Amino acid sequence: MEAGQYYNTFSGGLGWALPAAVGAAMADPTHRTLCLIGDGSLMYSVQALRGTGPL
Repeated sequence: MEAGQYYNTFSGGLGWALPAAVGAAMADPTHRTLCLIGDGSLMYSVQALRGTGPL
């Protein structure tokens, strides 16, 4: 991606934002990643946070 670009799903992406943000952050840790997510979508993918750090 180039600077100023972003991913967006608008609808049909329930549970998609957090894993996508985690993947983007891990793929390029030199850039800041921002994830805007609601509580309903978070509950579909909160387990993605487990993959972000050591055991």
